[in-house]
Amino acid sequence: MTTVTPIIARSYARPTSTNTLQSTLAEHGAYAGGFIKNLALTLTGTTVVGIMGIGKSIAPDHTFFDRFSLVGIILGAITALFGAIGLYRGKKSAAAAADAAKPTQITITDPLPEQISDYLYKVSRDTHDKFKVSKDVVSGNAASTITNLRDNCCQLLTRWTDKQFGDVLRANEGRNEFLYENGNGTGSNITSTELKDRIAILIGYVVGSRTGTIAPALVTPPTAYPTGTDVPSTAILQGNLNLECIESGNSRWERLLPDEFTLLYSAARHYKINHMDHTDSITTDEVKVRIYPATTATTIDLTTTTTDLATGTAPAALKENVESVAKSRNYLRILQKGIEFVRQVEKKKKDGEKVSDSEQRDSDILRSALVAGLQLKVANLDDTLEQLRKIKDGDTNNPVAGLGTQEGLDIKTTKMDTYWARVEAAVRGNNASGITVRPTEPLKLPLFNLAGLITVL
Repeated sequence: MTTVTPIIARSYARPTSTNTLQSTLAEHGAYAGGFIKNLALTLTGTTVVGIMGIGKSIAPDHTFFDRFSLVGIILGAITALFGAIGLYRGKKSAAAAADAAKPTQITITDPLPEQISDYLYKVSRDTHDKFKVSKDVVSGNAASTITNLRDNCCQLLTRWTDKQFGDVLRANEGRNEFLYENGNGTGSNITSTELKDRIAILIGYVVGSRTGTIAPALVTPPTAYPTGTDVPSTAILQGNLNLECIESGNSRWERLLPDEFTLLYSAARHYKINHMDHTDSITTDEVKVRIYPATTATTIDLTTTTTDLATGTAPAALKENVESVAKSRNYLRILQKGIEFVRQVEKKKKDGEKVSDSEQRDSDILRSALVAGLQLKVANLDDTLEQLRKIKDGDTNNPVAGLGTQEGLDIKTTKMDTYWARVEAAVRGNNASGITVRPTEPLKLPLFNLAGLITVL
């Protein structure tokens, strides 16, 4: 049996469909088709009964037309009955589906609601319509006039990632929506979708608004999860959102965050750790990437890799190299799409064009993922966008170990594509290698389907 190796953080591909639109049409089309069919049977049967009833009433007894009308009445009644039963079952099925879609109600117990209320009040003045937290938090404005805003955000984040919230989500993998009674403070409810969005925003603010070079830990990183050697050594970046933990499915916070945040954050962390602050991570002949659980980068030589692929069956180490290059390429392309989207949305707004609520929400969530994953220290929205520009485009003034190298993400992605093209050609040119390359199944995140992601089998 062929084993599929995940190339991006966790499994964000849709498991049951290769096309989101087709899946939606198939799902809802089945309900609509059944309703139309059963309604047609009911109406047809009723009509036949009516017509044949008239025929029987005017036909002489015991004649052909009398018997024909009687048979028609019976068949029409049966048809109408089948249709009515179908409509009833369909209604019950639709009601059951609607009931299943309702949020599961969970009660958050004291003293947590009171603590949430206290800190929520301190960070919710001048509230943002979408996130019910300060606009300074949403925009990443480190120069906030709200007293102790960052400290209070840390406290609120700690309580919104409390064990009660996490246990519910982790224990109900098949359901995404919950209604937390008192989860937004005493006497105030919050859904899991709203909770995830707010946690994402708080993470970006806490990391981006730090005064020192290292974001202070919110809680002690749990020893049950590998910590790797990510810098800085903090609970957010190393314990709770450690890249290795996310990729292996052991992240303590992954279920508490929107999928799009986790995916872009993972791409940003990979780039920061492996490529952003290194001038030689991708060259014409080599790619250097960290293969967990190793603490240093592994050099993957192009000539050796392509020669081994062309001359015989690939050993496990060779396949691991191919997978590592493909994963790194995927991450770079995901990061490109994320930065482009955030910059485009904010440019539209500055140019006076209308930005929808959903666009603004997506931009805020993805910007937060970029700030946290790239470990940026930002003053405000404009500063964030300028730093993202320098990382993506490159800049002659970029300090290494700060905003990357003079050679930006775009150039490094082009180099990686060139390198990968040689590796892919060698894979496809030798069926005996035991390695297969194919496009990644469409994700449920439309933006990243434009990245041309690759899966290695």
